Amino acid sequence: MNLSQEQKLEQWNDAQVQIYIGNDVLLIVYILLGLIGNTLVMIVYKYKMKQNVDDRYFIPWLALLDLLACTFRCSFEFARKMNPVNFRGSMLCKLCWIPVNITAFSSMILLFVIALHRYLKVCRPFGKQMTLSGKRVALGLTLGISLIPSIALTVYNEEVKVYNSELNVTGFVCEIDINGIDAGFIVFIVFATVFIIVIMGGLLLLNILIGRQIYKQLHVRMRMTRVDQSAFNGATTSHVTDQLPPVSGHLNEDTSKATNLFQHQNAVKKENISHTFSYMFMMVAIAFFLSYIPQFIILFMSLGSDNFWIDKSRAELSLLAIIREMNVLNNIVNPVIYGYYDKTFREKSIHLLRCNTCCLCRSNSVVPETC
Repeated sequence: MNLSQEQKLEQWNDAQVQIYIGNDVLLIVYILLGLIGNTLVMIVYKYKMKQNVDDRYFIPWLALLDLLACTFRCSFEFARKMNPVNFRGSMLCKLCWIPVNITAFSSMILLFVIALHRYLKVCRPFGKQMTLSGKRVALGLTLGISLIPSIALTVYNEEVKVYNSELNVTGFVCEIDINGIDAGFIVFIVFATVFIIVIMGGLLLLNILIGRQIYKQLHVRMRMTRVDQSAFNGATTSHVTDQLPPVSGHLNEDTSKATNLFQHQNAVKKENISHTFSYMFMMVAIAFFLSYIPQFIILFMSLGSDNFWIDKSRAELSLLAIIREMNVLNNIVNPVIYGYYDKTFREKSIHLLRCNTCCLCRSNSVVPETC
């Protein structure tokens, strides 16, 4: 029985769909985790926490970008896996890639802005800091700058034809058309590569400087603690062996020591909070590096061949798809990092989830008093 070209294409497409069933399930899990985790972050940090607003300012915005990036990327990848060799329409391809690229680039740039903000607070505490208006401008620039490479890259995303010699049929995928590569594309690739290297390099450098400054502060604090402990031990010994001073003088001295101790404890507490947020954002940056580097490797490998995603075994295709989509983990893991380092966020989140669960379980829909 002779099959038409459309029937052959459907047969080929169905066979390819079967390869990615496990990846489809993983994408659905990614979407659910991204929606739940980042929505929780936005609600808690925006409406439930009023302390340390300066340190936490960018977190709801990063969570919003993470939510959008996770949803757009996973939905797009799911659509491509349902039509792995039958994704038709260059305009549809471009429209799908635009939000994926914008949210990905915006998330990357915002991480750099956050690292710069932490650098100013930790390494230049007495210098000029980011004001509220400055942070808003930074958010605007983050979105504006991300539009440039996103739109430029979209120009080269096309409906690309791929040929299957066994079935003698031509399929269609949504990728970069390497046959249409010109001098402009080469310039763009060089620019985009330099841009990404600068952002990643700056992110790495700022976090190294922050880590070094925290190490210095901890070293100084430990040395001061040892000095204070020695002075305290000496004063205690002197107090036991010498005669007691007048009561009023003794009280004034104790009051002064108590005041100094209280001030010192407050300073240490503020410093500890600052360090905690620095550690938290450093871990976010590390998660970003670990999730994006494999994707960049796959991207540059795939640019050299139209059939990169065709001429592979079933196991290789499934594994390469998992690696290519690893950047989504960056949009999912951040709420876990916040929960580990930010005790207040963890407590507020648990309280909010308990209240909502309790409210759902009550038949009369009355909000419990603890909520």
